[in-house]
Amino acid sequence: CLRRGVRLRHVVPAEALRHSPVSRYLREIAATGAEIRTADVSEHLLVYDRRAALIRLDPEDGTRGALLAHEEGLVSHSVALFEKIWADSAELPGVADEPLSEDAPTLSEMERRVLRSLVSVGKDEAGARQLGISVRTYRRHVADLMRALGAASRAQAALLARDFGWL
Repeated sequence: CLRRGVRLRHVVPAEALRHSPVSRYLREIAATGAEIRTADVSEHLLVYDRRAALIRLDPEDGTRGALLAHEEGLVSHSVALFEKIWADSAELPGVADEPLSEDAPTLSEMERRVLRSLVSVGKDEAGARQLGISVRTYRRHVADLMRALGAASRAQAALLARDFGWL
């Protein structure tokens, strides 16, 4: 998209820069023209050409689906929210400003068990049953892992965990 002249602006959670693979990727796309900023945000919001917005149904669990809105009112409110987040966010530090961290965060034993379950079972119910915890608790652990990794999806979380040598 960037090669075709599409403008791409992306706000990522500030903690994403602590994870080398994510940080390298963000710097790579920034070098090709993407505008990247960081903020302490939990919103996951995509807006396309100010005509469509993709909004998570459950802010804590991206696997539960999203609403694709074309309605002018919803899209304009989504754009306004994004612009506010963008204005309050910080520029992506340059490579010289902030060296990449090669240290992966550490995991608790429960986080390791949840991560192994996440990649080996298909449904949250099965993962929760495997670990002997409630589905709600399991989903909270998954959301916490995704947030810690700076991952937007469970698949991305698995890939990042593999990059850290956790899997």
